[in-house]
Amino acid sequence: MSANKLHILFVSTWFPNRISGLNGDFVQRHAKAVSSLHKVSVLHVEGDTAINKSVIERHKTNENYQEVIVFFPKSKYSIINFFRKFKSYQLGKKEIRGFDLIHANVMYYNLFWVLIQRLFHQKKYVLTEHSTEFYGKMSWLKRSFNKILGKYASKILPVSKKLQEAMQNQGVKGDFEVIPNVVDTSLFEAKTNSLNQVPIFLHVSMLLDSHKNITGQLNAIKILADKGYKFEFHIGGNGDLNPILEFIEKHQLQNYIKTFGTLTHQEVSQKMKQADAFILFSFKENQPCVIIESFAVGTPVIASDVGGISEFFPSNFGEIIPSNDVDELVNKMEDFIQQKNYASAHEMHDYVENNFSVRRIAERFDQVYQSIISEK
Repeated sequence: MSANKLHILFVSTWFPNRISGLNGDFVQRHAKAVSSLHKVSVLHVEGDTAINKSVIERHKTNENYQEVIVFFPKSKYSIINFFRKFKSYQLGKKEIRGFDLIHANVMYYNLFWVLIQRLFHQKKYVLTEHSTEFYGKMSWLKRSFNKILGKYASKILPVSKKLQEAMQNQGVKGDFEVIPNVVDTSLFEAKTNSLNQVPIFLHVSMLLDSHKNITGQLNAIKILADKGYKFEFHIGGNGDLNPILEFIEKHQLQNYIKTFGTLTHQEVSQKMKQADAFILFSFKENQPCVIIESFAVGTPVIASDVGGISEFFPSNFGEIIPSNDVDELVNKMEDFIQQKNYASAHEMHDYVENNFSVRRIAERFDQVYQSIISEK
C-alpha cells in the first residue's frame, strides 16, 4: 500500500437505503473495504414518492467512512426524475469536502453526473460494474451512453472476466481489470462443526424467481423427498416467501423445507456454518457474494454455470451444473446427502482470505487509485 491517503467519492446507481432496502449492498461492501486504507464518502440519490422536497440523510461510521443519501420527490415522468437526480447529486456534493477520485458503480443514466465531473471539473473516475444487464439486449441509447462512460473512465473494473467480455460485446471499450466482490473474513470465518446427521441445504437471496430460479430448487426438493431421502432445505432472505409457503402446503413438504426472513450478515454467516451445502441455481449471475461467503465459512456450494461463477470456483469446493437442469441439481444434492468429500473448511477459508478479503480487495483498489493519481 502507498502512504498516499486519498479521499474517494463512491457514486452508485444502486446502494442500500430506506427505499430500496439492501439493493447494491455489494457496492457498500466495496466502499467499506476501501475505507480501511482511504477516506471514503458515498454519495447516493434516490426518488421518494412520499416527499415533496429533498431530504438529506447522513450516516458516518468513523472518520474514514460516511454516506450522504439525498432523497428527491419522485415524479411519474422519467425526464423530470433525470433532472431531479442531477440536482440532488449537486446538493449532496456540497455536503462532502473535496475528493481526489470518483469510484462510480453500475452503468446507468445516474452516472451522467459523474461524466459531467470528468468533462467539466477534471475529476477522474474508475468504474466498477456488477450488472447482469450486459448479457441481454440493450437499447441503442443505453449502449451509446455506456460507450461514452467507458471512454472517459480511467479504469473499468468488472467483477468477473465473463462480465468484461459481455461489456465489450456491447461496445464498451477501455482499460479493463477484474476486481471481484469482497467478503469480511472476520465475520465469515471457518466453521469448526462437523456435518449434520440430517443434511441441511441452504439458499439465501432476494428470492426473485426470474433470477434465482426458486421454482427449480423447490422442484428438486420435491423429487428428493419423493425418493425418500432425509434432509432439510432452508430457504429465505429479503423477498416474498408466499409462493414458497404455498408450494410447501401444496406438496406437504413441511418436514423438508424451512423458511426464514431477512437476515443480518452475522445471521447469514451462522446459517452458512450450520449448512452442509449452499445452493445457487440461478438463471443469471456475475460474481455472487453468497458463493464466496459460503466458501469463507467452509460450506461447499452447488451452483449454476452462469456468469463469472466458474472463474472463482476451485474444483473441490463444490459442484457447478448447467443452468435450470433440475435433474442434475438432484444428482449433485444426492452426492451431498451420501457425504461426498470436498475441501476442508480451512482450505476454503484461506482461498477467500487470499483473494476476496477486505485487506486483499482494498489493496487492489489502492493500486488502481494510486496509478491514476500519479498520472500527469
